[in-house]
Amino acid sequence: MKNGFSLLMALSFPCLMAGCKKTTPTTTRTPPVATIAGVRALEDIHAASGATVTIPDGYSITGAVISSIKEEDSNTVYIQDSTGGRGLKIRFDAHHTYNVGDIVQVYIARQQLSIVQNDYQLTNVPLIYANKTGTGPVTGRPATVETAIANFDQWSSSLVKFPGMRTAGQTSDSTFLLKDSSTGRTIPVLISPRLNYTLPDSLMSITGYLCKVNGDVQLRIRTSADVIQYPVRSKVIENFDIGSYPNYASGDQTYTGFVSGKWVLNDALVANDPNADLIDGTGSIRIRGKSAPAGYLYTAFDMKGLNNISFRFGGSKNNEGADSIQQTSIQVFISKDAGTTWTSVGNFLGKHAQFAPVVNIPVSSLPADNLRVKFLNTSFLRSSGAKIRIDLDDVAFTLSQ
Repeated sequence: MKNGFSLLMALSFPCLMAGCKKTTPTTTRTPPVATIAGVRALEDIHAASGATVTIPDGYSITGAVISSIKEEDSNTVYIQDSTGGRGLKIRFDAHHTYNVGDIVQVYIARQQLSIVQNDYQLTNVPLIYANKTGTGPVTGRPATVETAIANFDQWSSSLVKFPGMRTAGQTSDSTFLLKDSSTGRTIPVLISPRLNYTLPDSLMSITGYLCKVNGDVQLRIRTSADVIQYPVRSKVIENFDIGSYPNYASGDQTYTGFVSGKWVLNDALVANDPNADLIDGTGSIRIRGKSAPAGYLYTAFDMKGLNNISFRFGGSKNNEGADSIQQTSIQVFISKDAGTTWTSVGNFLGKHAQFAPVVNIPVSSLPADNLRVKFLNTSFLRSSGAKIRIDLDDVAFTLSQ
């Protein structure tokens, strides 16, 4: 018995000396992801294999609703992260009543995340896991069709805003084709028949969220409020008094600072030195043109019911040497298809270093016609390879009501 007690004490002594501390194993737990961008990153790891990812325990996300029940079925909602502009498509297991602008928090632990038609999508999420926490505005990311397509992998399921668009056709009862006025690129726009809305011919801007259908990037609008039309104007005046852009535009370049709207310049610049150029006010457009058909500018916006064009022009004060006595002229064109084709409405002669009398050109068009206007330098082509330079100012377009 004594020997047994001694053995027990011997075994217990180290424990008594160490205080019999209990060692707790160390574990590493991934913290919940609070952003949609973070959730999308979980799927990105497996995107190449097309695998479905199960969201770990404890995860929830918060986003603003950017889709409309009238556009999607009542089980589907698109939400966007205000911190990174990333979007996510959620398919609930029941009908929801969320509206555009609602801030929604969704518990997504153990839900299935996959990429469907390039949309990051959570499927069959219990509706009871979602809770509206407030409301707030969500604005579209400024974009062109070109940048939206190029960045679709990052911008899918999120809002974009395209400026200066034109309807280029209709491929079905609910799908329209829009053309970017600046780049000429097109994109399909889906408008649910439930909206009972038809796109106008010309749009100042359009906002919607990006998705893919049959492999094609597509824009979806929520309500007619996503479409901003050009204001109805009786006269459009452009004096080019916006400061100086001293370098000639190389190729077609779009300038946005003019009061009338966007203009495209080609081998032309904004001048503000009255010693070198003809200027009425503080600025004018100098058009050079190294060869045909370079050396022009045109409106990157449509004007409805254009019935008169007026302007001033003349040869600039720049030294043209012995060629100063050669022809100084400008040709004016109109387009009814957003600049795809142009029709001449006149060619006009001027003089070196002085404004010609104000030119007025009557235009025959219907009140519903959308027109654009182009000014082309048709002056004498010098041996240097550049035309005699001309200045254009005080442009005015009169519109029918």
